[in-house]
Amino acid sequence: MNDEYFMQTTIDIAKENETCEAAMVLKDNYEVSRASVPHNSQIKASVVAIAKALEAMNGTTLEECAIYSVEEPDAKTMDVINETHIGKVVYGAEGEDLIALGKEFEEGRPTNQDLIVNKGVLKNRCLSLIKEF
Repeated sequence: MNDEYFMQTTIDIAKENETCEAAMVLKDNYEVSRASVPHNSQIKASVVAIAKALEAMNGTTLEECAIYSVEEPDAKTMDVINETHIGKVVYGAEGEDLIALGKEFEEGRPTNQDLIVNKGVLKNRCLSLIKEF
């Protein structure tokens, strides 16, 4: 299984819940948590998925985990990713794409030098989903 497979699963989570905001946390290629929130919600699906993963793993860090999100994590979400030491972030739609679609977006910066970031995975599918809302 690869990033495209898990990104498609994240897109499917969003579609099942009739939204474009979805995220999933994995550890060793197994799902730890998933979340979706209504479009334009004040809270991000990634933050909800991280909270659920922390609860499921009874921990304060997610160093060996990866998070998949339809949208690039914004500044506040990136702060949560940094604080929980997630090892990998994968997303489809990039911040500049979101801005072009009229969404507000403030870019965040990773502080973990070991953080792996894979951006633009299934980008066109993610953008198509976002445009539906």
